[in-house]
Amino acid sequence: MSRLGRGLLLAVVALALTAPVAAAEPTVASRFAIVGQAELATLVARAAEAPYSADAQFEVAMAFARTPFPERAWSALERMVALDPEYANRVMERYSALVEADPNDLEARFRLAAGLYFRGRTAAARQQLQQITWRSPQNAWAHTYLGWLQAESSRLDLAIGSWQKALAADPSNVVALWLLGQAHFKKGRAAQASETLKQAQSLRLAHPLAVK
Repeated sequence: MSRLGRGLLLAVVALALTAPVAAAEPTVASRFAIVGQAELATLVARAAEAPYSADAQFEVAMAFARTPFPERAWSALERMVALDPEYANRVMERYSALVEADPNDLEARFRLAAGLYFRGRTAAARQQLQQITWRSPQNAWAHTYLGWLQAESSRLDLAIGSWQKALAADPSNVVALWLLGQAHFKKGRAAQASETLKQAQSLRLAHPLAVK
């Protein structure tokens, strides 16, 4: 991962320190394979029951990646790699086949992007996320992570555009808000940065998964 990528991750983790995750409660989820809180709780429980399962960690990661708590996804991915250093290769093989069989399988593309990224193939991961945004222009999470990878590649203006598209599709996307706030700060727009980061913080604290 690049220095900028680690910086973005640390920015999200800094936000996490002010809002720990609570026990999940049932709710309804929307957008491609975003899971509900009840299913998320089940995935976490399964991972706890099978602490040496890279599969279980990957499923937790893919679920938390589309919540206001991406640091939980990152932790699960790191555990996945620690358990099985070659797991990302299997992810790429599995989901490449699914994408080839059905180019409109957006969930497979999202997971393939994760595998590619963990193998250092950022450009290929970015391409998969771009495919999702082309096929599903209102997919806020694809725009959010596309922006992340664009920022990693020193394309901050493109990243800002992607985060703005994510927020046009879902104004409550905490991760896009937080990353956009960080981008405003890097651009010297302190007032915009402060306003955007405060909004992200407020939404995260109000989320049902946050400890009250």
